[in-house]
Amino acid sequence: MIDPLVLTASAQQAQVKVTLETLRLLRERLGVLTVAGLSNVSFGLPNRELMNSTFLASAVAAGLTTPIVNPLSELLMNTVRALKVINNQDREATDYIEKSQEMTITATEKKQESIKKDAGTLDLKELILKGQKEEAPILTKQLLETKSPLEIVNEFFMPALDEVGGRFERGELFLPQLIQSAEAVQRSQEVLKAYFEAHGQESQSYGKILLATVEGDIHDIGKNIVKMVLEIMVLTLSI
Repeated sequence: MIDPLVLTASAQQAQVKVTLETLRLLRERLGVLTVAGLSNVSFGLPNRELMNSTFLASAVAAGLTTPIVNPLSELLMNTVRALKVINNQDREATDYIEKSQEMTITATEKKQESIKKDAGTLDLKELILKGQKEEAPILTKQLLETKSPLEIVNEFFMPALDEVGGRFERGELFLPQLIQSAEAVQRSQEVLKAYFEAHGQESQSYGKILLATVEGDIHDIGKNIVKMVLEIMVLTLSI
């Protein structure tokens, strides 16, 4: 593990870029692990936490694998959490969102989030709100034994989507959670489609709607959610 040495920006400002370039070369040419003490860069300067966190982001981007940081610095640890999202280490930004909301999941909440197999103890709306995209279609299939597709749509799908949308607008939910909830509904919707096919029912055509965005653009997410809601509406009209 190689330490390229971090020099202080207050006295050797031009050398800070040399450290970053050295990190890049160590990664690209040697492929070795690197370590660096961040606080050196801010020595002799005011607002050191800001300088350290900015250098941390730059150093990780250059190839730093093992930064030495102060774990008691809220700004530095928030930077670490943000970097884990950017580097795809914190999948679906779970830790980042939880810490940003200052949420503490208690043992009781964890127990409530565990998936029970008994349909009578589960609420499909709650599964959708929690983004349980694997479990939601299982419960949807179970609910078809006692409820009609229209009842499932009206009692669970639409109220869940309304609440998810409201929470998102109020800043209580964030985009990764919104996507998970939408996927949970989409997979549950596929169960209803399969039910219709098995019982000889086909959805009616009400015309065509063209939805399009630039491929890879962030708005592709919204487009897919709109598409899913429209499909639910057509499904409801066909029941």
